[in-house]
This record gives sequence, C-alpha cells and structure tokens, in this order.
Amino acid sequence: MIMLAPPTPIGLDLGRRHMRAVQMAHGRVIAASTVLRRAPQQPIDADDLTRLADVLYRQGFLGRRVVLAAPREAQFATVLQLPPRTPDVPIAQIARSEVARAQDCDPGTFEMAAWDIPAPARAGKGTHMLAAGCKHADTQPLLNACDAAGLDVVAIDIAAVALARATSHGAGDDAGMTALLDLDWTAGLLALRCGDAIIYERTVADIGLWHLHAQIEQQLNCDLDVAGYLLDAAARGSAGDDADAAYVGKASRIIDRFVQLIVDEVRASLDFAVHQYPDRPVRTLLLTGEGAALPMLCDRLHDATHVEARRVAPADIARCDDAVLSRCADAQLTLAAGLAQWRAA
Repeated sequence: MIMLAPPTPIGLDLGRRHMRAVQMAHGRVIAASTVLRRAPQQPIDADDLTRLADVLYRQGFLGRRVVLAAPREAQFATVLQLPPRTPDVPIAQIARSEVARAQDCDPGTFEMAAWDIPAPARAGKGTHMLAAGCKHADTQPLLNACDAAGLDVVAIDIAAVALARATSHGAGDDAGMTALLDLDWTAGLLALRCGDAIIYERTVADIGLWHLHAQIEQQLNCDLDVAGYLLDAAARGSAGDDADAAYVGKASRIIDRFVQLIVDEVRASLDFAVHQYPDRPVRTLLLTGEGAALPMLCDRLHDATHVEARRVAPADIARCDDAVLSRCADAQLTLAAGLAQWRAA
C-alpha cells in the first residue's frame, strides 16, 4: 500500500484588508483563496474568521489546522550581540532576557524565536543573533477568535521567516544576500535573507497600502472603493472614458510619489546591508504582497538599487493544481504559501 502524505496546515495571512489562505500537499498548491474583509478598519474577529472558515470549506481546503503569521503591527525584531557560545553559557536564556529588556516587559509575557546570524563587519567577538516574536497580549485576541471560529492554530510564525521559506528553494548562494519586500495594507516588511536564514528585518508603517489609498481618497475626494478602482486602472494603464482618464492620471501621480517613498526605504535598507556585510552583496530583490503589483515598482527599484527586482507568486515557487493556477499567479498569496510550508521543529 502506498501511504500518501497528509496535506499541510492551512497557511493564513490575516491582513487588515484581505485574508489569504494556501494549502499544499506533496510540494504542490492544492487550494488557495483571498477573501476581502468587510471592515478593514477593525481588528479581525471571530465573525471574520467564521466567514473565512466557511469559504475555505467551500473551496476545498482540508481540515481546520492553520498556521498564522504574527500580526505585523505587533511583531518585534531585535539584533542581539551575546557572549561567545560555550557549553556553560545559557545563550537562549540570555537572549530572552535581552529581548525582555529591549521590549520593557517580563520575559514570560512573549513568545520569540532566535537564530544565529553572520557577524557584521567590524563587529566584536561573540554570538550574533536575530530574535523576533510578539507579546501574548497582542496575539491572544486573535487566538481566541480562531478558536471561536473552529480553527486549530498549530503555530504562529514570523512573516519574514515564512517568506524566506517560500522563496529560498534553490537559492544556494551563501556568498550573497536576497532582499525581501512584502507590501501589505498596514505596513511594509523589509528583510534580508542569507542562504535560507533571515539576518535583518524591518517593518515600515509608512509604506502600508492604506496610506496610498488614503491619499487618493483625500486628494481626489472619493471613497475607498473608488480609490481601489483608480489604483487598479492606473496599474492597467487604462480608463473607461475621458473623465475617468483624468482621475486615473491624477491617481497615477499620487502612486508615483508613493512608489518613490518605497524606493527610498528599500535603498536605505540595502545601504545598511552593504555597510554591515560588505562581502555579501545583495543580488536579488523579491517583491510579494498586495503592493507588489504597483505600476513600475520593479523597474524603479532596479534603477535605484542596481539589483534585479521581480515579483514572486506561489506559481513561481511551487507546482499548482489546475483549479488554483490562476489564483497562484497573485504575489499577495506568497506569504500564505510560506506559512503552509511550516513544519514543527
């Protein structure tokens, strides 16, 4: 008898505007979905997740086991320089104490993961680590909502780690680095991957897409739905009539300024990387998330950084069943795909 491996847990990327889900089996995507939230200005609650669970059941997802990303606005990341690693030095305990001090909280009030990173140039001797996590108070409401919706949370993962997991297959360039840029509704996430490990992570609230939508709404005196239409039309380079074309042109100029802000933030992070790791050049910049589709973003990033910039969707990193192939061309599902690939240590 041939024993077939069970499907993975459902990777859930619960953004403020969209809830995204991916499930895999045997290395291929078997189910994928993006669900628009009804009240993006409000935190996700049990009603949102009950509605999502119903959608997942109808669209062929198997089981109720899920892996979540730590809420972007609540997650912390800290670079630690600790004593040299020896059998008599409790590195894990020291790391937790250092994070507690940095977060000004008790060591028992948060969950974290920590891993070794290469020593930066001109750094002192010792153990260099990146620690990331979130406080119990910030995740418990989400866990309660999942429980009320009948979803079994098996893990809360670090978003940058899940993105590295999704995009590192075949990387194989230990001498260089890959930059990751995930643009969501609430914030942007910038990370540097060396091999398959994250060595730098930074959350930038100012490049969350809600800022772009808010600027279009305010400057063009329209609501969220119209702002979304104008953004989509600008991305396609089309409009329905002359009046629409005028508004799309104005929206395009707003988008252009927002793209420049993203470029400036990315360039600052890459400059940091060059300063910290001059012998490990950044070779590629991978774009994921809802904002990866912003017009001219890849070209502008390439021109400013001289690094290859390209979007990465689940269809670029895994085989996909025919029924979900078109959905898997969307780069905003890449984080959910990385979450679906989580495995217990």
